[in-house]
Amino acid sequence: MPFPLEEYHKISEAMRTMKGSSILTINDHPQMREIFKEFSVETVEINYTIGGAGKGQNRRELIYKNW
Repeated sequence: MPFPLEEYHKISEAMRTMKGSSILTINDHPQMREIFKEFSVETVEINYTIGGAGKGQNRRELIYKNW
């Protein structure tokens, strides 16, 4: 299912304007860093194991918070 970049901008706007707290985890990508740059961010190392069989790959995930 396509998820255009415009949708990430909508998520950013929702996080910025909501009255509550939110957390978003997303793949580490330069465009995501730009879109969500105003929020507190933590970077974590993860191991993607899609498909299993010991074929995991080390990647980084971004965790954004609006508080």
